[in-house]
Amino acid sequence: MLTARVERFEPAIATFGALRQDDINLALAMVRALPARLLIRIKYADDPGPINDLEGELLNAIERGLLQEVVSNIAAPKRWRIPRPGFLRDLCRLALYEAISPPLCAECKGRGHILPSKKKRLKQSSAVRDCDRCAATGKGNMKETDRCRILDINPDTWCKHWKEKYSAIRALIDRYEAIGLNGMAKRLRA
Repeated sequence: MLTARVERFEPAIATFGALRQDDINLALAMVRALPARLLIRIKYADDPGPINDLEGELLNAIERGLLQEVVSNIAAPKRWRIPRPGFLRDLCRLALYEAISPPLCAECKGRGHILPSKKKRLKQSSAVRDCDRCAATGKGNMKETDRCRILDINPDTWCKHWKEKYSAIRALIDRYEAIGLNGMAKRLRA
């Protein structure tokens, strides 16, 4: 830049084909479901600012569902008996953590494929193969014992009462992600 020669530089705005970053932000802003919009901003735009808002929205959705279940059937065996104050929020945080930044697969170390050992590499017939444990995604799942340790809950209680509910929370987060991505795709295609 110190030479006398003049060079033209492209603008520093990231583009995606004919789309600019402003177009993508506008499409995301037009997604109606607030939790879906927040999740997409956190996961794909790497914006950790709205994480507390997303936790609150997720907790409200769970409590609304919980209250609806309790009201519809007072003697329901599926009633969520919370073991300690703040447990439901911790459960939501753990589900969000696993959805937003899943841990790496333990077998392939996040690569998505398994390399042959050094002895097998010398042979020409051994080849790289896809990881069966993570279905070649490189993303792993947390073990149930790790979840129990993080939530400070007994593994038997987890398996009997909370494992199914945790799966329901993860399904809700996955639904939010699908709504957000589909909503953005519709607006970007228009």
